[in-house]
Amino acid sequence: MIHIDKIHTPFVGRKRGIWRWFIFLLITTPAFVLAISTHIFGSLYDQALLSAATRIYSAKDSTVSALPSLFILPDSDNATCQPYKNIVFIKTGKTGGSTMSSIINRFGLKYNLVAAVNPDRGAFISEDETAEHYIIKKYNCSDFPGYNIMASHICYNRPAMEEVVPNAKYVTIVRSPYAHFKSAFYFSGRDQSYPNSSNPFRDYLKYIYDTYGAHGHGTVKLYLRKFRLVLTPDDELMKKQLQRLNRELDLVMLTEYYDESLLLLKKLMCWDFDDIVYFPMKVHHEYQPPITKDMEHIIKKLSRLDIEFYEYFNNTFWDKVENYDGDFKADLEEFRRRKNRVTRKCPTGNETSYCELLHLDALQSRNRLAQENAIWNC
Repeated sequence: MIHIDKIHTPFVGRKRGIWRWFIFLLITTPAFVLAISTHIFGSLYDQALLSAATRIYSAKDSTVSALPSLFILPDSDNATCQPYKNIVFIKTGKTGGSTMSSIINRFGLKYNLVAAVNPDRGAFISEDETAEHYIIKKYNCSDFPGYNIMASHICYNRPAMEEVVPNAKYVTIVRSPYAHFKSAFYFSGRDQSYPNSSNPFRDYLKYIYDTYGAHGHGTVKLYLRKFRLVLTPDDELMKKQLQRLNRELDLVMLTEYYDESLLLLKKLMCWDFDDIVYFPMKVHHEYQPPITKDMEHIIKKLSRLDIEFYEYFNNTFWDKVENYDGDFKADLEEFRRRKNRVTRKCPTGNETSYCELLHLDALQSRNRLAQENAIWNC
């Protein structure tokens, strides 16, 4: 028996072919249109993003905050608060502080703020002989508005800082003492004293420990010196010092959680995402032998008080994350998405004026801000 539905005729073949093409186009056309639209509007979005950024960072008007957001979609925080403009950043060495300083200086350029800097534009701000005042560049115009920013290497002196930048938010950054000690060792060039060593830092630690032994316990105090804490074996007294400092500082950032730290800064200061976008500064990629367990044991003895300092503020950091006003995880993902988009569009710094600013390091951005501030010399 012959089944009619098995018979192939030219007409039936063409008819089925037409229906197949119709179904194929019906299924694939939305995806094709979506892909094309995403490409076109994505490019337009990127162009608009950089254009808005350029307008913001090229503007000279102090009302620049009214200009469009860099990311077009405004941050929700801006509907309920205004950007806080006075900030003191106690910069610490080998912690990512240069990147943070460049972020703050760029914010200063955006809002025409005044930075307190070394008179000779050096990296450090020192105190005078009385240790009651900082030596900073002075301006002599009668209508000088005062300083908004301190973001240099500086030792913590709260009364002297309040004299320079009143009503400021106080921020600093710390790093695990294990990695911090190692980074400072290589940065200082001390590894050159061990030219034939396969692990210079290990040999240096062994030398320190063998030389000073028990007397060397707690002698490495990078953070204690910076914040003028009293070196003490009394755990209770040390705890009280840390509690006092915690009350005085608005945010202690962690190098190991840089993006998370910047998100807390953004919330604290009511800044925009574009204010905290960054390119890492002074990041070195040379190979350095890892820290062994034996090395950790020695560092723990030498840096006992710094470790106690770090662990205390590590806990306060995560308390702030837990009490974050909003969806921290979602905001962090959004920040990283926006940061990645902008950094892809500014690979060299020559694309727009905003891209140029994004690539300025701490020294370059500070000098640019000092040039802008020169208007207050009459």
